[in-house]
Amino acid sequence: MPLLPYLISANALLCEKILHEQDKVLSAIRIIDVFYVTKPPEDAPKEVVSMIEPHCLAIFKTQPGHQEKHLVEFKVLNTKGELKSLGDPVVAEFMARSEFGNDVPGGANAAIQISIVVKNYGTYYICVYVDGEEVTRAPLTILPLPKTAEKTG
Repeated sequence: MPLLPYLISANALLCEKILHEQDKVLSAIRIIDVFYVTKPPEDAPKEVVSMIEPHCLAIFKTQPGHQEKHLVEFKVLNTKGELKSLGDPVVAEFMARSEFGNDVPGGANAAIQISIVVKNYGTYYICVYVDGEEVTRAPLTILPLPKTAEKTG
């Protein structure tokens, strides 16, 4: 997927937790791309489901001098090829930090916590859009917890 003209890079990563530090730096804790989930017991009611709640952090770098607001949206591409929105687009202000001036690349970060009810195992993709154009995606593979881990864990 090509980048938009004002972007230098766009990255997405999945993790278990995002810390918002006092100095406005984000820390991604336990970066992951595979989740193992326990299957509900065979005799469990239909309402009992496996669920995961990863976080997605999107990191954008822009051309020097680019300071504008853009719409950022997260979507999931599931194992059936269906693309579904993970919420309304949010406005992100792409800008350089004022102490560095306009001659250095700017950027923005956007983060979301995702709740996925596991209906199918396999690889999903968390896709990140800026102004309606996909700019990056992160794979998320969901697998059943191996039997040996269930017995020892």
